[in-house]
Amino acid sequence: MTPLHPTRNDLLPLLQAFHSIHPLGKGIEQYIIKAAYCCSLDKGKFLIRDGAVCDSVYFIKKGLLRGFIEEDNKEITTWFALENELERRAALLA
Repeated sequence: MTPLHPTRNDLLPLLQAFHSIHPLGKGIEQYIIKAAYCCSLDKGKFLIRDGAVCDSVYFIKKGLLRGFIEEDNKEITTWFALENELERRAALLA
């Protein structure tokens, strides 16, 4: 997972998601543009491992994330995050 610095156009869906929650001032918008980065994750790869601390907010630009637990050697899906959604939970699997 190699981070890339996005352009403002790359971040438009993210900025629109934030604006849908609460209008952003120009200063906050500029901070997000400066601080955000893009990364991609191959299908089946872990974003966050069990026990790791999640200190980031993720925006799903394409695809989906699936959270799950393992019980009796079975994966039990507990949630999905879809395209154009913000995700803060300890996301487990892309």
